[in-house]
Order: sequence, then structure tokens, then C-alpha cells
Amino acid sequence: MSEPEISIITPVKGTHQSPIHLQKKQAIHASLGTVVLKYPDPLKGRFVLGDEETHKHAHFAVENGERGNLVFAGHSAKLVAIHFHSPSEHWIDGKKFETEFHFVHEIIDYPGTTDAVVEPSSKLVIGFFATAKDPIEPCTKTDTTNPHAFATRLNQFLKAQKEGKVEGKCEEVDLPDRLPTKIMEACREFFYYRGSLTSFSYDETVTWLVPTAVIETENSFLKEVQNTKQATRSIQLLNRRVILLSNAENSV
Repeated sequence: MSEPEISIITPVKGTHQSPIHLQKKQAIHASLGTVVLKYPDPLKGRFVLGDEETHKHAHFAVENGERGNLVFAGHSAKLVAIHFHSPSEHWIDGKKFETEFHFVHEIIDYPGTTDAVVEPSSKLVIGFFATAKDPIEPCTKTDTTNPHAFATRLNQFLKAQKEGKVEGKCEEVDLPDRLPTKIMEACREFFYYRGSLTSFSYDETVTWLVPTAVIETENSFLKEVQNTKQATRSIQLLNRRVILLSNAENSV
């Protein structure tokens, strides 16, 4: 098992920084409930340029997210952004992955019952790993013939960026077929911990849900993500944080 290089020096003050090296042997097993996703189809938003000086990542800012896009443990949150990194930022049991996506949600509603565990965070982020599926399987929503495919729009954005013609217009995009369903299926087992954003301003306002399963999706989708050449932040110190591992089979 390989070990990631850990960043001891961080540009901000804080002890709960992300990403981290997640290890099953260090996690406490728990039953945290089901993750339910209901994303708008199509998504509406705009691609945003990255900035190397401030360590901001290029991403897709969602503009038609709403409460109920994510429901988890009595919390309701809306999808506000999609970030993408290649290679992955988080590691699991000594392994890093080809690509990692961050679906960033802003918590809108908190549990109303007094016995519920209320998140101290303002954001719930699902960080999942992806790999290209067998190329003989037919592409659907990421097919290059679909003008609204996420990969197609991202490709056009990158070309416009190189030519200095980026307008940042609001547009519709289609996620790869069944991606929300695949994310929910992957969330049958996930790591849960409290940490930070992995780009500036590194605010420690994030609760992370990181599925252990790797999601297979269309190669065209991943290829364009890898073309963005995003910076991958170094692994941060755990600093005595409690890491939970939730498994649906352990739910009562």
C-alpha cells in the first residue's frame, strides 16, 4: 500500500482541512442513513475559469439548484457547483484514483427534531471517484451528437478559454445518463467527515460524503475533465478527527 505525501504547511489557519487519506481501518462504523438525490434535468449554469494565483478551480456553477436536490439525515440541500479533479484529491486505503468529482450542496433546511444531529457545516459535498466504462457500451447523454452534453459544453468552454473568448454565459447541460442514480448507489457505503473546501478560501464549513465505490461513466466525459488540468491539493493532516464509515447493510 502506498502512502500519499502529506502537506504540513497550509496557506490558512485551521486543523480540519481537506482532502485527507481515508482508511477503513481507522474509521468508526456507523449507520447514517440514505443519501437521496433529485437533480434538475437539464442543469442550468455557467462554466467558471480557474485562477492559479488564488488556487481556484475551474468548475460549473449551477443556477437552477433548489432545496431537496440532496436529502440526508434530515438535512435538505441544493446543488450549487460541480468541481472536477484529475487525479483524485482524496485517497482511500493507499490508493488515489483517475478522476474525482465534487458535487457541492448548500444546506437549506436543518432537522426540526431535537434529537437529530444537526450539521455544523454550511455545505454537504459528495466527492466520488470515476473511471471510464467499457468503450463498447453505447454513449447516451455524453454522446458528441448531443449539443448539451456536459463533455461537449466543457470542451467548447476550454477552446474558448484558450482563444480568450470566454463569455461565462448561462447554458443548459446534461449530466451523463443515470449519473445521479449511480452516485446514490455508490453511497451505500461512504466515508463521512468534517473538513474544508479544497480550493481558496479553504473554509472549514464542509461535511464530506465520499463513497468507497468507483463509478463507471462515459470516456468522453472523463476525457474533457482531464483536459482541464486542474490542480490537485495535497493530502492534509487528519488532526485527531473522527472518520465514520456508513454502510447501508448496517442500517436498522
